[in-house]
Order: sequence, then structure tokens, then C-alpha cells
Amino acid sequence: MKPDIKNRADVELFILEFYANVRGDEAIAYLFSSVAKTNWEHHTPIIIDFWESLLLGAMKYHGGMMAEHFKLNRLEKLTPVHFERWIFHFENAIKNNFEGPVAEDAITRAHHIKNLMQFKLSQVEAHS
Repeated sequence: MKPDIKNRADVELFILEFYANVRGDEAIAYLFSSVAKTNWEHHTPIIIDFWESLLLGAMKYHGGMMAEHFKLNRLEKLTPVHFERWIFHFENAIKNNFEGPVAEDAITRAHHIKNLMQFKLSQVEAHS
């Protein structure tokens, strides 16, 4: 049996695995490398803060996630394929390392975020 997510080190573990897999996926890696030109040393701790806050109540994340994705979408339209690949890698990073209520919550929340983001991006496009 795998452990559940219980602290920042656990969040860091699945986020680092997630991003390693994303960077190797031709369907979405370019969004990070060529389009957003992601500075991983800056970006990764922010995302760890986000998920630690969301899953463990740490209250470390104070950002504007949607604003960043709106900017990215203006540079390169985010498609359902992009979101499906993102959720695929996210789920695998969780399931490879953890199981339990917090791990399941992480997967559920990721799906909600994916759906909300797709909806909001479609609304912006419909009104532009």
C-alpha cells in the first residue's frame, strides 16, 4: 500500500514527477519550453505552494493562476488535447506515488481545475 499525501515533501515529489513527464511529452512540452518559456526554478515552487495550499491548507499560494493561463492562451490556443495530456500526467504522478483520501482529492481537484479553466478560456474566446 502506498502512503497518502501528508506534507510539502509529498507534494514536491508528485509535482517534480509530473513536470518531468510533461517536459518529455511532445504534445505539451513546447507550451512550457517555447511558448511560455518557463523558468522552472521560479515556477516549480509556486506550483508546489499552490497544491500544498489546496490539499493541506498551507495558505502559501497567493497568485493569479487564471491570468497566467489567459496570457498563455493568447500566445498559443490551449486545446482539449493539451488539457487531456496535462491531466494524464498529473494523475499518473499521484497514482505512482500515493493513495488515500488526499491523493484522491488531488485528482478530483485537478479535474475541476481542468474543466473550469477550459470553460473560462472558452468564455473569453466567445466574447472576443
